[in-house]
Amino acid sequence: MIEEMMLMANVAVARLFNERKIEALYRIHEAPAGDAIQDLENYLAVFGFESSLSGGKLQKKIGRALEHFSGQP
Repeated sequence: MIEEMMLMANVAVARLFNERKIEALYRIHEAPAGDAIQDLENYLAVFGFESSLSGGKLQKKIGRALEHFSGQP
């Protein structure tokens, strides 16, 4: 939950900077290892999420996974 809040704060700051045309440095993280993505797919499948996370646009796909589980314990 803390990590999710940190990500939300980063996104909010990035949007603010973008809206106000403020220049800033940002970090681009290296892509996760293929086996880590497969492990996450397998884990999410146990809880009913059957979509593939591999093949690009990982952040959007993870966002869809979060939406899938939204409101569930």
